[in-house]
Amino acid sequence: MEQIGGKLKDLLKKRKLQSKELGERMGLSKVTISHWTTNFSNPSLEQLEQINQKDASLRTYFLGEADHTHGKKSVQT
Repeated sequence: MEQIGGKLKDLLKKRKLQSKELGERMGLSKVTISHWTTNFSNPSLEQLEQINQKDASLRTYFLGEADHTHGKKSVQT
C-alpha cells in the first residue's frame, strides 16, 4: 500500500504544483509539505481534511478508494 507521502508527491506532480504553493494555500511552510512528500512526517487528519476540502476528488484519492486519474475504483491485490 502506498504511503500518503507518495500519493501527495504524485498529486503535486500531476497538478504541476510545488510544495511551496501547497504550503502557502494551507498556511504551512514548504519544508512541512516536503517532509510529508518524503514520509519524514505525516499530515494530521485535520490537515488532510483541509487538503480534501480544496478538491472533493482528493478524499478518495488519498484513501485509495478510486483511481484519481480515471475515477475508477482501485482493485487491491
